[in-house]
Amino acid sequence: MVIDRLALHKKLVDILGSNNVYYQEPPNTGMKYPCILYSFNSIVVDKADNKPYILTGNWTITHMFKKISDDTIKYDMLTEFLGISFDRRIKTGGVYNDYYTLNH
Repeated sequence: MVIDRLALHKKLVDILGSNNVYYQEPPNTGMKYPCILYSFNSIVVDKADNKPYILTGNWTITHMFKKISDDTIKYDMLTEFLGISFDRRIKTGGVYNDYYTLNH
């Protein structure tokens, strides 16, 4: 079953410990760091006998922070969700971006 966006949002707020959680990037309002930015990518349909029987949503979750001391949620993220993987870390413009993929 595909995870409900609002349920995912609430879990991410709980993990981060603040309301700096954004569904897609807000237009021109700026984001407050540390924050989490997430977006829905796709639905994967597994079939049996030519009929869909499992629908899995694919989400990208990005933890963004400026100070390395804010790198505190990685293990919470990885233990809170089944089907999540840590993909990579990229530092751009003084901001660390930890990318996760959630298949749920």
